[in-house]
Amino acid sequence: MLLRNRCTALALGLLCLSPSARAATTDPADAVIELPFDTGTLTPEPLAAAISRLRAGQAAEALDAALAFVREHPDSPLGHEILAAAALALGRPQDAAAAVGAALRLDPDRATTVVLQGHLALDARQPKQAEAHFRRALALNPNLLIASRGLAVALMRTGRLREAETLMEDAVSRSGGRDLKSAYVLAGIYHETARHKPAEALLARILAAQPDFQQAVLLQGLTKLDLGQFDDAHALLAKAAEHDPSSLWARLGLSAIQRLDGRLEESGAALLRITAEQPDWSLAHFQLGLTRLTQEQPEAAQAAFAQAIRTSAAPALARVQVADTLLAHGYAEPALALAQEALKSAEAKTAARAVRANAYVAQGRADLAEREFAALADDDPMNRGAALTLGRFYLDQGRPAEALEQFEVASVLAPADPEPLAAQAKAHAALKHADQSLTLAQAHVAAKGRGADTLVFLGEMHEALGQMPEAEAAYTEALTYNPKHPGAARALALLRARTGRGPQALKELSALAATYRGAVLPLLDIALLHERAGRIPEAIQTYREALERNPYHAPALNNLAFLLSRDAGRLDEAFSLAQQAYRLLPGNPQTADTLGWIYYVRGEQDKAYGLLQRAARQLPGDPQIRYHLGILHLARGETSKARTELERALASPDFSDAEQARAALATIN
Repeated sequence: MLLRNRCTALALGLLCLSPSARAATTDPADAVIELPFDTGTLTPEPLAAAISRLRAGQAAEALDAALAFVREHPDSPLGHEILAAAALALGRPQDAAAAVGAALRLDPDRATTVVLQGHLALDARQPKQAEAHFRRALALNPNLLIASRGLAVALMRTGRLREAETLMEDAVSRSGGRDLKSAYVLAGIYHETARHKPAEALLARILAAQPDFQQAVLLQGLTKLDLGQFDDAHALLAKAAEHDPSSLWARLGLSAIQRLDGRLEESGAALLRITAEQPDWSLAHFQLGLTRLTQEQPEAAQAAFAQAIRTSAAPALARVQVADTLLAHGYAEPALALAQEALKSAEAKTAARAVRANAYVAQGRADLAEREFAALADDDPMNRGAALTLGRFYLDQGRPAEALEQFEVASVLAPADPEPLAAQAKAHAALKHADQSLTLAQAHVAAKGRGADTLVFLGEMHEALGQMPEAEAAYTEALTYNPKHPGAARALALLRARTGRGPQALKELSALAATYRGAVLPLLDIALLHERAGRIPEAIQTYREALERNPYHAPALNNLAFLLSRDAGRLDEAFSLAQQAYRLLPGNPQTADTLGWIYYVRGEQDKAYGLLQRAARQLPGDPQIRYHLGILHLARGETSKARTELERALASPDFSDAEQARAALATIN
C-alpha cells in the first residue's frame, strides 16, 4: 500500500545512564559521574599529571601516580581523592572507599570528597545513600555543580525524574547555559520522558559549543532515531563509533546502525555481547529487544524488554517505554498489559494512559480509547494539553462538535496560547462553519504573527472549506514573506494539482526539489502525481531519486516496493525494499500492508496473513488493505471472509483496484 504519511516507531531508553560508575573510558555516564576536582596553580605537578591521565582513560597509570604521591604526602586530601577516583574507575570500590575514608579523616567537611562518597554509593547501587551524600556536599558548597549533577543521577535512579529535571534546569539556568554537562543530563531526562524535540534542540546547542562531546553525539543519534530522522541518526551514530570503537557507548551505537541497515544478526550478536558484559545495563537490554522485534522474534524481544525493566532505575517508566515500543511494532495486547501495570505508579500514570489510549485506537476500539483519553483530561482538569488530546481524538473519529468543546476548554485554560485557536478553527471547518473557522484562523494568525507559517495554516483552513481561490491567495501571500518557504511552495503546488493544473504543479514541485537538494517530500509529491496519471516508470524513477537523497526514507522505500511488486521480474527488489521500510516503520499499517501483500505474491501466505490482519485492524476503512486481505482469504479457501472483505473494498468510491476486486468477487458468487 502506498504510504503518504509517516510516523516514528522507535522509542529508546536512557533511564539507566550507565552500566556502572566504573570504567570511565567506556562509561556512557562519563559526562555525569565525573572527577570532583580540577588542576590549578596550587595542584602539585604529580597530581596534575595523575588527573590528566585519569581523564585520558589511563586509570591504572593514574592510580600508580596517586599511590606514589600519597605515600610521600599522606596528609593530602586531594591525593587521596585522586587515588579514590582511579580505584573507582578500575572497578576497585573497596580501595576507593579506603581512600575516601582517609581523605575524610583529614578533612571531614571537604565537599569534593563527599561527592566521591556519593559516586561510591551509586557504584554500589545505593541511590538513596548517594542522594544523602550529594545533598551534604551541596550544603557544604551550594555552587558545586558536580554535586548537583550527581544528585540528579541519584534522583533518576530512584525514579524521581521530575525532581532531577528541575535540579538540572536550575543548574543550566544558573550557568547561563554554559554548563554543558548539566545540559546533557537534562537532555537525557527529556529523551527518557519521550520529549524528543526538546532533547534534540538542547543536544544541538551542546554540540554546537562542544562538537567532540561524544556522549551527546550518541544521544543525539538515538534521539534522531526516535524522531524518524534516520539519515541524520546514521551519521551521528557512526561519528560516535569512530571516536572509540571499543567503548560500550560506541558499540551500542554501532549495533543501532547495524539494525538500521538491516544487518540484524550482527546487531543482535553485538548486543548479546554487551549485555553479557554489563548485565545490569537497562539500555542495552532495551536495544536488544528492539533488534529482536525487528527480527520478528516477539518472545525473545519480550524477554530482553523484561530484563530492561528489571534493571531499570524506574521500572514503571520503563514499562511505559516498552509498551509504547511494542505498540509501535503492532503488538497492542502486550502493550496494554504493561501500560496497565504502569498505571499503579503516580509518575508513570499519565504516560501509561496515553499508551493505552493509542493501543485501543490501533485496535479500532474507539470506545475504550475515548475512556482513556477522557481519563487523562479528568486526571488533570487544568491541563490544556489533555483537553487538546481528547479533542483531536474526537476530530479523528469524525465527531467535530465534541472536539470543539474540548478545544474551547483548552482555550479557557490557556487564553494566550494560539494552539487551541487553531484547533477550534479545524473543528469549525469540519462542521462547515465557515465564518467561525476563518475568524478563529485569523485570530491564530494574529496571535502568532502574520508570516509564512501562519498563512500556510490559513490557506489550509480555506482548502478545508472548499475555498480554493482564497487558499491559493493565502499560500501566495506566504511566499511574499519568505519566497523560499518550502511549506508554502509545496502547498501551492499541491493545490494546483488538486484543481486540475497538474503540469504547473509538476513544474513548481520540480523547482522546489532542485532548490532544496536534500529534500525528499517534493520528489514524493512528484512521484504520486505521476502515479495518478498512470506514468508508472516516471514514478519509479522519481522514488529512486528520493532514495538517493535519503536511503532511509520509509515512505519512498514503501511506495517504490509497492510499484515494483506489480512486476514479477522485480519482485525480489520489491521484497527487499518493503522489508527495509517495515523495519523503519514497523507499526505503520501501510508498510505492513505492502510487505504482507508481497509475501502473498511470493506464495508465503502464513507470513502475509498476520501483517494484513494487523493493517486492517489499524485502518479498517482502507479499501486497498481490505482488497488485499480479501484476496488472501480467497487463496486460503475462506470464501465467506473473502466476500466480506472484497465487498468492503468495493464500497469505497475511489478504489483504484475495483475492477480486480469485482473479478475476484465474481469467482465466489
